[in-house]
Amino acid sequence: LDLSEPREVLDTEVKSKDSNNTPTLNSEDQEVQNNLCEEKQKDEDLESKTIVKEQKQIEVYKTCFDLFRKYRKHISAVTFWNISDRSSWLDNFPVRGRKDYPLLFDRELKPKKAYWEVVKF
Repeated sequence: LDLSEPREVLDTEVKSKDSNNTPTLNSEDQEVQNNLCEEKQKDEDLESKTIVKEQKQIEVYKTCFDLFRKYRKHISAVTFWNISDRSSWLDNFPVRGRKDYPLLFDRELKPKKAYWEVVKF
């Protein structure tokens, strides 16, 4: 999903209809990347992770999961590519040697603040 306008993206996707004229959302084609790093940011820049970046991550997860709940009839599953920040496919990408922290659990498997926004109903 393009996280700059997630509401508009999901609204558009759900408005598409299947052969029975039922709104559909092909969730297999959607992907959310909630990087803590900027695209070209180096690891040493991230070590001084700011509260602003953490807050942005919280907001992105909250927005996405609020939308997932809104469209729950059209979404069969939400899959994460890993459990914790111990290992992420975003490590070393797009900057080689850089660690990223995109997931809901930290390296010690403790829930991050964003986790609590996801499970809050």
